[in-house]
Amino acid sequence: MRLGLICISLVLALPALGGTPPEFNRDVKPILEQHCFKCHGPEKHKGGLRLDSKPSALKGGESGEPAIVPGNSLKSHLLELVRTNDPDQAMPPKGERLKAEEIALLQRWIETGAHWSEPGGTAAVATTQTILPMAPEAQITAQDRRFWSFVPPRSMERAPVKEIGWPRTRIDRFILARLESHGLGPAPQAPRAILIRRLSFDLTGLPPTPDEVVAFKSDQSPDAYERLVDRLLASPRFGERMASLWLPLARYAEDQAHQVGSDTKFFYPYAWKYRKWVIDAFNRDLPYDRFIELQIAADRLPDASADDLAALGLLGLGPKYYNRNRLDVMADEWEDRVDTLTRTTLGLTVACARCHDHKYDPIRTEDYYGLAGVFAGTK
Repeated sequence: MRLGLICISLVLALPALGGTPPEFNRDVKPILEQHCFKCHGPEKHKGGLRLDSKPSALKGGESGEPAIVPGNSLKSHLLELVRTNDPDQAMPPKGERLKAEEIALLQRWIETGAHWSEPGGTAAVATTQTILPMAPEAQITAQDRRFWSFVPPRSMERAPVKEIGWPRTRIDRFILARLESHGLGPAPQAPRAILIRRLSFDLTGLPPTPDEVVAFKSDQSPDAYERLVDRLLASPRFGERMASLWLPLARYAEDQAHQVGSDTKFFYPYAWKYRKWVIDAFNRDLPYDRFIELQIAADRLPDASADDLAALGLLGLGPKYYNRNRLDVMADEWEDRVDTLTRTTLGLTVACARCHDHKYDPIRTEDYYGLAGVFAGTK
């Protein structure tokens, strides 16, 4: 009965066997990755069967039957297992079964020769990206290096001002000097009720309570403003406020936008640890250079604590795509890390150089791949 059904399905599928043969990486490997590689892929070889390697697939597993016989789908044990309704033999034994169109594609691939991209082993991934060579006139020049954003900041002499009683800090003098150069003066100081409201929103993201407003308005001590600032900086809400500005740069999320239904394999169940680490870093006034250093290499720093490992969420919370074992898919995930790191810490769109030398920033293709290679070599 089973052989008869297979013969009937072959006859029904014959019109689909013409045309361009399916390509392993593009058409076949995604099906195997979704349904088979969990048990018969690079990491697990249940029943002695491995389907990500051509020699292993041709040999088959412990059953002694070849999983794939190029040109002969009737003798390809893989097709028999994905078609059968026998609960003791059906593959995959758990989860979603292959759709009819997926089985038909596998059959067509086998009937047309079951070609791998490389004759002897695991399929290579053909890139769809075209790398354009850098034109000689596009070399990074000394003028590029003098662009204002690449010049290290240096201390400036205090700006001269006329109204010397207004500035409280060095920055105030530069602001006032620019105002005076345009014939303008500073606005009068805001009323105390407005001051505490501005400060509270700026430093905690929340409005002051009515009691806090009354207390500040009635506090006539000369350092009332400074003490208000210190109190707000000491509030746990300060770290939450600052984290709300940083986490979007780190593309923080606890799940993926492409989740479907109750599928949770792309969730980040411990993402909250990164959020908590960022909040705590601001609340304990962690220096900015250390803040960045821990998010890039906490696992490589001898003086980092166990709690600091959560800082690596900057690199680990990027998008996870389907078919994650494919080289081109992994390359997209590496690009996300390069893009996030450089946009957030350098203010540069380095990922543009994945395909060509950057059009306006002094970043070459080799710079991109030098950085992407670091992520490619990191698990």
